[in-house]
Amino acid sequence: MVRTRDERTPDDWATSVVLADGETGYLRPMTAADAPALLAFHERQPRENLYRRFFSPKPSLTDAELAHFTQVDFVGRVALVLEIHGEFAAWASYEKWPGRSDADVAFMVDDVHRGKGIATLMLEHLAAIARSNGINRFTADVLADNRPMLVVFSRAGWPVQRHFDSGVIELEFPLTDTEQFVDSVEGRERRADSRSIARLLLPRSVAVIGASDEPGSIGNEVWRSVASGGVQPIFAVNSRRDTVGGTRAYPTVLDIDHDVWLAVVAVPASALATVIDQCIEKRVRGAVVLTAVDGTDVDMAAIVAKARRYGMRIIGPASMGVATGRVALDGATSSEPAVTPTTTAEPAATESAAPSNATTEATTEAPSVGVQAALVPVGLPAGGVAISLQSGSLGASLLQLATQMSMGISWFVSLGDKSDVSGNDLLQFWEDDERTSVIAIYTESFGNPRKFARIARRVSRTRPIVAVRTGAAALGIASEALYQQAGVIEVPTVRAMLDTARVLACQPVPSGPRVAVLTNSRSPGVLAAAALVDAGLEVVPAPRPLDWRSTIDDYGPALADALADPANDAVLVMYAPPIMSAQVPDEVIAAAAAGTEKPVVAVMLGRHDGPVCHGSRVPSFSFPEPAAAVLGHLVRYRRWLDTEGASSVAELDHVDLDAATDAVMHALEGVDASTASTVTAGIADVEAVLTAYGVKVARAELTDAVSVDDVAAVASRVGYPVSIKAEHRRAGRSAEAGIALDLADADAVRDAAVVMRASLGADAACITVQQMVPPGVDVRIRCTTDERLGPVITVGLGGIMADAIGDEESRLAPVSAAAAANLVQSSRLGHALAGAGLPIDALVDTITRVSHLVDQHPAVLELDINPAIVSRGGCWVVDAHVVLTAAAPAEAALRRLV
Repeated sequence: MVRTRDERTPDDWATSVVLADGETGYLRPMTAADAPALLAFHERQPRENLYRRFFSPKPSLTDAELAHFTQVDFVGRVALVLEIHGEFAAWASYEKWPGRSDADVAFMVDDVHRGKGIATLMLEHLAAIARSNGINRFTADVLADNRPMLVVFSRAGWPVQRHFDSGVIELEFPLTDTEQFVDSVEGRERRADSRSIARLLLPRSVAVIGASDEPGSIGNEVWRSVASGGVQPIFAVNSRRDTVGGTRAYPTVLDIDHDVWLAVVAVPASALATVIDQCIEKRVRGAVVLTAVDGTDVDMAAIVAKARRYGMRIIGPASMGVATGRVALDGATSSEPAVTPTTTAEPAATESAAPSNATTEATTEAPSVGVQAALVPVGLPAGGVAISLQSGSLGASLLQLATQMSMGISWFVSLGDKSDVSGNDLLQFWEDDERTSVIAIYTESFGNPRKFARIARRVSRTRPIVAVRTGAAALGIASEALYQQAGVIEVPTVRAMLDTARVLACQPVPSGPRVAVLTNSRSPGVLAAAALVDAGLEVVPAPRPLDWRSTIDDYGPALADALADPANDAVLVMYAPPIMSAQVPDEVIAAAAAGTEKPVVAVMLGRHDGPVCHGSRVPSFSFPEPAAAVLGHLVRYRRWLDTEGASSVAELDHVDLDAATDAVMHALEGVDASTASTVTAGIADVEAVLTAYGVKVARAELTDAVSVDDVAAVASRVGYPVSIKAEHRRAGRSAEAGIALDLADADAVRDAAVVMRASLGADAACITVQQMVPPGVDVRIRCTTDERLGPVITVGLGGIMADAIGDEESRLAPVSAAAAANLVQSSRLGHALAGAGLPIDALVDTITRVSHLVDQHPAVLELDINPAIVSRGGCWVVDAHVVLTAAAPAEAALRRLV
């Protein structure tokens, strides 16, 4: 539900956050009760830090100063505290300048927590609070020699103006969500989230809580899994045993006399809260919770909130664990190290201890060995596919199938109930993981689908993501927009997910849709051709075809010629043995395909799926249909890479943001911001906001004049020819009777108005007079606000039959020009424009501008343009309906754990 401004309280600002080193902290408002903690914090800071914060020696704070800093009104004066492990680690504040719409901002970070990105994080949150309170600019005074703090402001993402005066640099910057700011926030979020997951998947030590010697028990299975891995040291925790697996068992994690990075928890649900509390006290960095809590009275939300607040992340509950591929395909232990995303902090100059913050993060060297802690067979083949799975029960079967296919795995993570760590977190980790080349995800729900779309779109540019539709289906009609815009390869089944992932892991992505088929048997060839066409591909002849007389030695030259042929983009090579004992051309195919830049997929009828032969990178299928489907997925992914994936959402020219904001605020005058009420914008405000974004709008005026002569007078002002529309016309015949087009003079206007009022009565009391635009193709551009996805833009054919026609395409706003073009070309609208010989450039520009409008003005709940008319003269908006709300929007770019 949308919270209104008046419903929000300072408690809404309290949230767990991920710091630059991957640790979590707790950000909350400062209160009067913090005075003692603030004083103690202040008095333990180095003198240099205090001088940089206050520009003078200040070893202590007076009672008056403590009261000033801790007793704030949360509007003009706001102060925030950051806690790490429950301790006061930093504070930040802003104070509004009297009579102005800007505020002065300052920070102070504990010297022991320098370099964790705390100042930048608190600056982002203070800016969000300030914007909600009508403050649109920050100022700050920084000593000229405090270079690290200057870097904090310069790298925040806002354009900073500087003024030097007597050794002090005066800074000021607008609090606007520019592309640079959003990109900067996303970059910081990606690095922090990646390091947070590295602490879980690449721990320095592991404790198994609930470890057991009892065969077949969960505690025994996971203990054996951990013991088989390479992470050392490992500790068994079992209050009822002295030893487990021949090693000492500790009563609790608190009894371990060593730092513990990761706890693997396999205890009864009734003991879970106590165990997590003990892990928090031990300062364990993360936990993989195998315990299931469904049907119990365990308050998992409270457990997670406490864990995050005190620096710990959780995978699970009901997880099947985590594992990494570590056995080479030839059966030997892989020597390839597990490479984590870079864990070195940003340069030391990124942050300083004061006056507004402090410094740099120490380098964190992560271990090179991934953890083995799973209730599934370990010894997974090493390779490039990372798998994120929500369902626990699918895990063992999925990995068994992957192993049978000899599919190389980089990581397997069972998220279970996803109480904390989500697929979004894993994507950010795998984005920079050098071992991972393909990501496969099976999720039954999205916690933050808009964030997923943003992250997945970025990741998909370098690492393809294959996903089973299950999770997106729960989002309804917007799910297709979610995956298409993000470049995610959507497949119908888990088997298809594995098939697609294993081909992507060992073959290049085709450059186009043309596929040459090599086969020694006609019937399988017919099946393959039909499957390729069904997958949206084009079958082209091979330069050296095969037939039933071909021997295995013929396959090498035939495949080599096909790969050298510029008339195809991929090769599907098939072999149907004349008898089951016949020799197969597997090694011949593997040799001919080695080193090629074109994808080669084999179909070996009657054989198991996997590599075409031992050690080969050519994938093989037992039947042609799944092979063809995979090639179809790869071609569509290539199309996305070349269009939407290669483009970005650019800043628009000819946009007057202030004018658009003024029009929105004018339409909202008198709307109660304390309720979720909405208002429909009037014609003048709609025209103003669209025009401010460079959208062409046919000039219109609304008149409620009684006399038809007055309607004609308005038409003369608008300029002939005109159309007139009954403002309250209804669907069906009323809609047709309520519109008169191409009226060339005053007499025509009067006659049409008389007929309209005679037909519709009171529904024609108000009439809109609008200039005519050149005829063309009617288009509907509709923007709605999804509660979880945010603004969604939908494009299709327009006019009075738009709803009946359907066939619309959607994307999340804002869209790039390439995405807008795909919206047009992938529906009937594209065919209609092509049939009329009309270019799409003007329509693409309009769609892009409208998408930016709804993204940058969250007050716009709904914008329905129907129609916009595309002609050789451009794209003109003829009719638009805008619904606005005064409710306060969420901060899309705000970093926090939710």
